[in-house]
Formats: sequence, C-alpha cells, structure tokens
Amino acid sequence: MKNLSLIRKANGLTQVDLAEMAGTTQPTINRMEAGGDSVTLRMIRKVAHSLGVPVYALFLDDMSAAELALIRASRGLSPEDESAWVSVADDVLNPSPKDD
Repeated sequence: MKNLSLIRKANGLTQVDLAEMAGTTQPTINRMEAGGDSVTLRMIRKVAHSLGVPVYALFLDDMSAAELALIRASRGLSPEDESAWVSVADDVLNPSPKDD
C-alpha cells in the first residue's frame, strides 16, 4: 500500500493516531505501510475509512499534489460540508467532458 504513509502524513497523523482511529495497533499500520501481506480486507477498509479515502487510493503508485491538497483541506469539516467537498473534489479530479 504505497500511498498509505503519504495519505496518513498528509492528514497530520502518526501511525499511532491512525491505529487508534482504525481500531488496530501501530505495528499493524507499520506492516501495512511496509507492504506486509498479513492484513485483512476488513482492516484495509477500516484504515481507508479512517483516512476518508476510497480503498483503491491506498494502492495507487502515487498521488498528485492536488489530491493531497484536497485531503488536507477536507480535514475537520462537518459531515454535511464533507459530503459537499467530496463532490467538488470529484469534479476537480475527474472532470467530465463538456457538452458542445
């Protein structure tokens, strides 16, 4: 999970912080960041949810600066504002072709 450390740090979290949020231990987060193979899909989902990213984001080769900026900007929003922010972020990162 190449992006896990990058996303965690972009959110200003330590491995201990993320472990507490995801209901696991720091060694598990460390193993995940190192690419260990003994992590369950359930734990991967919990970690992704804790970080506010889709599961696939943990497996990408890298993230753009724009994606990291959007993650940072969304921290601390209310659930309503976060939902709106996700919609805007999706439009920015995945623009649809304009109708002519």
